[in-house]
Amino acid sequence: AMRVVRQYDAKMRRLEEESTKQQMMAECCKETLNPEAKRFVTEARQLLAERDTLKVTRNGIVRKIRFMKENYFKKVQEDLPPSEVVEPDEDIEYELLHKRDELLSMKEELLYSTENQILDEREELHLMADKVQEEKEEHSNRQVRPGE
Repeated sequence: AMRVVRQYDAKMRRLEEESTKQQMMAECCKETLNPEAKRFVTEARQLLAERDTLKVTRNGIVRKIRFMKENYFKKVQEDLPPSEVVEPDEDIEYELLHKRDELLSMKEELLYSTENQILDEREELHLMADKVQEEKEEHSNRQVRPGE
């Protein structure tokens, strides 16, 4: 549920930034007497209106989450012994820490590649060069029979 709230926050930030850009473009157009200024102003107003509607929706979701935390989880705590009750925040934090641990292990595997791959490739190149050198020596040492 908090993920949805964070998504709404991100959308609102993007709309705010886009609105600011549109307002700046409108100011530039006004200074140069460009007829496009009106379009930028109307787009900025539309973006701000959309942001306001998202804000109202987000606040409704936050109110519902608070209501659930205050009422539902109190009832669960009353029904279950304290040792079995897991707070949703703790559960979410555990999941986030688990995901971060997985991402860090993947990052370590990817970081290995940079330095050690170079060393491995150099080693492979030396082995290939040695093999080619041996083949050249075998070829030069091979006696050529007449008629071949």
